[in-house]
Amino acid sequence: MAYVFVRSYSHVMEAQMVAGALQAEGIQTHLENEYMVQQDWFVSNAIGGVRLHVLAEQADAARQMIGDFDAEEAAPKPLTCPRCGSTNTEFNPPTGLMRIALILAVICTSGLALFARRTYKLCRDCGAHWG
Repeated sequence: MAYVFVRSYSHVMEAQMVAGALQAEGIQTHLENEYMVQQDWFVSNAIGGVRLHVLAEQADAARQMIGDFDAEEAAPKPLTCPRCGSTNTEFNPPTGLMRIALILAVICTSGLALFARRTYKLCRDCGAHWG
């Protein structure tokens, strides 16, 4: 039973989640440097992170699953209206002078301007505004 390197992760939790998902599909995994990074996460980059190893004969299936996880994570999620569930929405954060004015308001009011709730998300179907 020879294990081969598949991927490395900077964070222990991410490596454990992927290893758990692979194990749920019957792929045997082994995490290297897991406890070292957990003990002192500053050394993660220096030692190559938490290294995920799988059985050699299951490596292709593991790489395919990891690729699917990455594609899912990278896919943009549409902004959904909390009132009607529509995805016909828009997001307009403050830009330019409005952004500068908001920063100055926060500074001048010692942070009290942060409590003034401003909504930048709008549903074009039902007209709802939310944070």
